[in-house]
Amino acid sequence: GIGLAALASLGAGERAAATLLDGPSPATALVVASFPLLTGVVRAVRARKLAVPSDVVLVTSDDYEWLDVFDPPITGVVQPRAEMGGKAAELLLARLEEPRRRTTTVALPCTLRVRT
Repeated sequence: GIGLAALASLGAGERAAATLLDGPSPATALVVASFPLLTGVVRAVRARKLAVPSDVVLVTSDDYEWLDVFDPPITGVVQPRAEMGGKAAELLLARLEEPRRRTTTVALPCTLRVRT
């Protein structure tokens, strides 16, 4: 897979996908970081009449229930949003109590919801 890092806009997603899909070795998977980027990527995929997931796999970093009705099917990363928010608040409060506190890296489990 190839990750797209661009400004979070529909146009940016479409341009980035076009670059990755039209090159000498076209991408076979695109990992997209936001819904606006995803919308642009889907436009680029449709414009090229590519089939998802047989020609190119689409994965978004956030899974939403409404992705079930998306055509083409889009796989999503299910993130523990509530746990992420709770941990972020906990770390922020700890930093406020102790401003020189060392930074902390937290890894939370995610799952992949595959749609075909």
